[in-house]
Amino acid sequence: MSSNDKPRYDADWLTLLVAKVHQITGYTPEVIIRNMSLNEVCYYFVQYVRLNGDPQNIYRRSPEEICKLIEYRTCEIVCERLVEVGTIHEEEKQKYIDIMLKNPNIDAGVKTDEENK
Repeated sequence: MSSNDKPRYDADWLTLLVAKVHQITGYTPEVIIRNMSLNEVCYYFVQYVRLNGDPQNIYRRSPEEICKLIEYRTCEIVCERLVEVGTIHEEEKQKYIDIMLKNPNIDAGVKTDEENK
């Protein structure tokens, strides 16, 4: 999957996750799927990656880093909605994300539904 592809949470994703958790825990796939929370499964997946993958890619993010990621994703969702309702064009989306991230208190020039009437 390239970095531009959206993740797919399908049967392939689930079976891969279950297989890796099984290797760490020894639990059967049925126990993993039916009795474990997704949160618990993800903790075991992280341990799998630490033991078998590149442990440098698994780390605890700082609160600042988490806030930046949340802020970016929030702006991205807002712009996706603006594209969906026809307020901005798809190719303008990154421009408006950048505007919101630079100074969230300025008017980005996007009109409300009422102003567009």
